[in-house]
This record gives sequence, structure tokens and C-alpha cells, in this order.
Amino acid sequence: MEEVSFYLLECNKTAQMASDRVNDFDNEINRAEQQIIILNCHIKAGSDYLLQHKSELEEQFFKRFAQKINGLITSKTSMEMTVEQIKIHRVMIIETLDRFYEATTVFYPLWRQTIQSIQDTQVVSSASFTELNERRQSLINALQINTPNTAN
Repeated sequence: MEEVSFYLLECNKTAQMASDRVNDFDNEINRAEQQIIILNCHIKAGSDYLLQHKSELEEQFFKRFAQKINGLITSKTSMEMTVEQIKIHRVMIIETLDRFYEATTVFYPLWRQTIQSIQDTQVVSSASFTELNERRQSLINALQINTPNTAN
């Protein structure tokens, strides 16, 4: 039991780091969304300028300026895709943390209580422990089967 408690303590530290990472993601998402708004303003202003002054501008300048606007559009699109990926990762971390907290607050205490009650009520044979361990392993396997694939 002490070994399990040690691992739970280590897992709680990792869960806290993951929770901190969610906060970092929130900050990055906000910063990126502000930059997207700024890029939209620059793209709109540049496009409006080209439309209003198309006849007055040299052809070479017009082409270069249009290319710069296209570059801004590409950057904005890339940033929007990055924000969506960060949001997906954020959700995956939150779901994993929820599963971890559920396991540590529901399954682990239940497992511990079961072991304690077995120890208190009878002399436990190695066969009983083997059966209990098999049930625990089947629970772990069931949880792993229901866990979304996070390897990308």
C-alpha cells in the first residue's frame, strides 16, 4: 500500500504540472486570438488600400503588396490552425486529468477498501489475492480500452 501511495503522490505532481500546462494553453490561446484579430485588421486595411489605389499604383508595387497581404493571410490561417490544435490538446489533457482524478478518488479508495475488508474478515489465501489482482488488471485494461488514443 505504501508503494501505491508513493506512486499516487508522484502522479499527483504530474497532474499538477498538466494542470499548469492547461493554464499555459489558455494564455497562448488568448494571445494567439489577439494576434489573429490584429492580422485581420492589417489584411483588411491592406486589401482596402489596394482596392482604393489600384489605378494609382505601379504594377510591380501592386504585385509585391498583394503578395505581402497573401503572406499575412497565410500566417493568419496557420495561426488559426495552431489555435485549434492547442484547443484539442487542452481538451485531451483535461479529459485525462478527469480520468486520473476519478481513478484516485473513486477506484483507488474502493480497491483499497476491498483489500482491507478481505484482510479484516478472513485469512487471505494467495488465490484470493491472485483473483483480486486479476480483477484489478481487468479494470485497468477496460480503462485503457476506453481511453482515446493520444499518440500522434
